Amino acid sequence: MSVEAPSQDAPRTRSSSGDANRASRTSLRPVSTVEAVPEPPADRPPALHTVSVTVTHGRCNVAVEVHAGADQALGVAEGPCAGGGAERLVAEATVRAVAAIDPTASRVAVEAVVVGPVGARQAATVALAYQRASVEEPVVGVEVVGPSGTADAVARAVLDALSRRSTPL
Repeated sequence: MSVEAPSQDAPRTRSSSGDANRASRTSLRPVSTVEAVPEPPADRPPALHTVSVTVTHGRCNVAVEVHAGADQALGVAEGPCAGGGAERLVAEATVRAVAAIDPTASRVAVEAVVVGPVGARQAATVALAYQRASVEEPVVGVEVVGPSGTADAVARAVLDALSRRSTPL
C-alpha cells in the first residue's frame, strides 16, 4: 500500500493498488473544514489611517481617514491656515471622521489645539468638550510630534482625547 504525501492544505488520499486509473477515479474529500477568519470586533477604538493637508492661497483643505474594525470613515474640514488654523482643521476633520463611525462623537467640539515644546520635544495637545445630556465633559489628548509631522500628531491627540470620554466609543 502506498500513501501520497499531502501538501499542508490538501486532503490526504490513499491508493490501495498500483493501478493509476483507479487512483485517478478516487474522489477526494476534505478531512477538515477551515473556518473563515473572523473580522476584528467593531467596538475597537478608531485608529488613524491617513492625514492629508492641502494648502492653496492661504486656505487649508484637510482630510482625515480613520478605521475601527471593518469600518472606515473620512472626515474633511476647510478654512484659513492663519493663526494655527491648519492644526484646528486637522482636529475638526478627525472628530468628523470618528463621528461617521460613532454618532456620539458628533456632540464633541474642539476647544483648543496647541503645538509646543514639552522638554526637548514638540507635543500636540488637544482639548475637546463632549456634550452629554446637560453636562459638558472636558477631555484632553496629547501626542508627541514625530517624523510624520504636526498634522499626524494633532489627529492622534484627538483620538487620544476621544478615548478618554466616560462613555466609550
